[in-house]
Amino acid sequence: MDLQERRAIELCASPTGCAFLLFAEAGSLAPEVVADQAVAVQIAAQALSETFFFRGTHDRDIPRVLAKGPALLPLARAVLSEPAASRWFTPVDLGAQEWIGARGSQPQLIGSINLDAPLSTWERYAQKPSDDIVTSTAVDDMSSALAALIYHSGDYHIGDPPLVHYRLVASPVVRVYEIDGPTAWYHLCARYPAHDTAGRLVPDWKLVVRDWDAVHLSLGGLLTSDQGVVSSDVGWSELRFWEFEQTRWLRWRFEDVERLPDLVNLEDQPSALPLPEELSGAGEEGESPRDAP
Repeated sequence: MDLQERRAIELCASPTGCAFLLFAEAGSLAPEVVADQAVAVQIAAQALSETFFFRGTHDRDIPRVLAKGPALLPLARAVLSEPAASRWFTPVDLGAQEWIGARGSQPQLIGSINLDAPLSTWERYAQKPSDDIVTSTAVDDMSSALAALIYHSGDYHIGDPPLVHYRLVASPVVRVYEIDGPTAWYHLCARYPAHDTAGRLVPDWKLVVRDWDAVHLSLGGLLTSDQGVVSSDVGWSELRFWEFEQTRWLRWRFEDVERLPDLVNLEDQPSALPLPEELSGAGEEGESPRDAP
């Protein structure tokens, strides 16, 4: 099986990947449009909003979405065959990182990771380090983090506009672990293992930081990994709660920081795509379709 076919299968096996394709289908978007990363991050944000673990309809919607996976495989292949879609899986662009924060804030590490402290309950649950800085890759006038704020992905929220906005340029010698699919996430967890209360493998960040300065979840990695289970004799992993393409910096490795204009009108963006039937509740007894967000 070649790499493109494997990614198409993984996309259709992920709840968020399936929802992404269903949104593209509902909007009648051509594969070349969907493949454009500036468009794709916005579709992904809408998909993540609908597949978020704590959405009240999650347990109803996810099986319905995954059931469409086999039928969506031709669309997945068509989108991934577009040259622009290769950008979904590329390593982090060190010169195009953007940080968004609440008014009056600025990009900085909260603190250094304590190599002697045990992993906190929150770090096990959220699968994220508590002492880091998070950036997203700029694509034209959009980024995955900005799209997540516009379309309310998961519980990602910074505050009310205006929001401060910075461009960061990282050192060319930074060590970045790349997550471009569910297997890469599993290997990170298995190599630096800790466990959450459900027995799921999660990264122990005090071990990760010994070898890596940052961890990058690409757009393709997000769409193929979110809520997808990978297991072996060692254990099982399931990426959750990473709401957008992002790099989590465990050390400060930036050579330049530039203040960009504040983000004032987040609502002044293209309209949301039509809500797919599988996510609307349509067709179920006692339910009626709900409007797209």
